[in-house]
Amino acid sequence: MVFALSSFQLAYGREMRMYGFLSLGGVVTAWAAERWLEDDQRRWMALAVLAATSCAFLHATGVIVLLALLAVPLLRRDRSAWELRSATVVGLALFAVVWGGHALSWRGATSNYPKASLSWLSISVNETIAAVPANRWIVLPLLVVGGIVIVRRRDCSSRVWLILAVAPVVVLYLMSFGQGVLIPKSLMAYSWGSDLALGAVVGAAWRRSVLLGGVAAALLAILILPYTSSGVNSDEGAGGLLAALDQRVGPGDAVAISPARHDIRDLIQWYRSVVPGVEVTFDDTSVAELEQLYVTGEAPSGRVWLVSSGQPSSIPGYAPCGPVDDVGGSYRIECLAPTG
Repeated sequence: MVFALSSFQLAYGREMRMYGFLSLGGVVTAWAAERWLEDDQRRWMALAVLAATSCAFLHATGVIVLLALLAVPLLRRDRSAWELRSATVVGLALFAVVWGGHALSWRGATSNYPKASLSWLSISVNETIAAVPANRWIVLPLLVVGGIVIVRRRDCSSRVWLILAVAPVVVLYLMSFGQGVLIPKSLMAYSWGSDLALGAVVGAAWRRSVLLGGVAAALLAILILPYTSSGVNSDEGAGGLLAALDQRVGPGDAVAISPARHDIRDLIQWYRSVVPGVEVTFDDTSVAELEQLYVTGEAPSGRVWLVSSGQPSSIPGYAPCGPVDDVGGSYRIECLAPTG
C-alpha cells in the first residue's frame, strides 16, 4: 500500500521515461532473489538476473543492482550460488560491451547535482516517500526503526533488503563524493526499500497492540496521503515547461534558449513543430549569449521568452516584461522586451 500511494512512485512512474521501469526492475529483482534464496530454483535466479540487467540498461545507476546481486549468495559455494554469480557476470559483461565505454566517458563531467553530504543524503532518501524535506526528521527515524525490524527477522527478506536496497544507496552516496550522482531519481531501483521499512514499522506496532498499530498506520497515512494527488499531477519540468510556453508565447514571440541546455532546444523545436496549429521556424539567430531563437511565422513582436536552468542573467538591449516563472524541475521562463 505504501508503494502504491507514494507520490514519488506515482510522479516518476507516470513519466514516459525509464524511471517507472527502473522501479519495477528493482522490485522484481528483489522478489525473485528472495524466492531463489528460499528454494534455489533456476527460474527465480534467471528472473532476478534478467530484471537486474534490465535496470542496468535502463539507467547507468542501475548497474549497481547487478553488482549487488553478486552479493546475495554471500559465501555460499554450492552449484546454485555459482550459477547466479555466473549469470550476473554475463549481465555485467553485456552492459560493459554495450554501454561501458559511454559510461566511463562521464567520469569527470560537470554536474549540477550536489556532492556527498549527510544532509543531502537524508533529503534524497526522504523523497522516496514524498518530496517534503521537512518530513525527513520523522521519516528517517521511522526508516531506521523499520530497518531494525526487518534485520531482526534474520531471514531471506532481511538479507535481500540489506543487499539490494540499503547497500546500493550507500554505494551511490560514496560515489557522490567524487561526482554528484546521488539524487532522488537515482534511487528508483532501490526505493522499494523505504516503503518496505515503513510498512515493517506498522506491522511491528500492530503485532504489539491494535491501538499502537492504528497510531502507526495513522502517522504513515499523514506522511503519504496528502502528497499522493501531487504525485499524480506532478511534472518533473519538461512537460510543465512546454505547457507554460504554450500559454505564454503569442504570435511573433521568440523563444530563446540558454546555450548550456541543448536538450531544451531540441525538445522545444520538436514539440512546438508537431503540435497541431503551432508552427515554429528555426532561424539561426541569437540574442546576446543565447544560442538560438524559435519564432512563429508571424511578424516579430519583439518579445523574447527566455528559457534557462538557473536565474536568468541580464540581456543587453532587453528588459524584463514580467516576473521569472519557475515552471518545475530546473526550468525557468522570463519575458524580455527590447528597451529601444
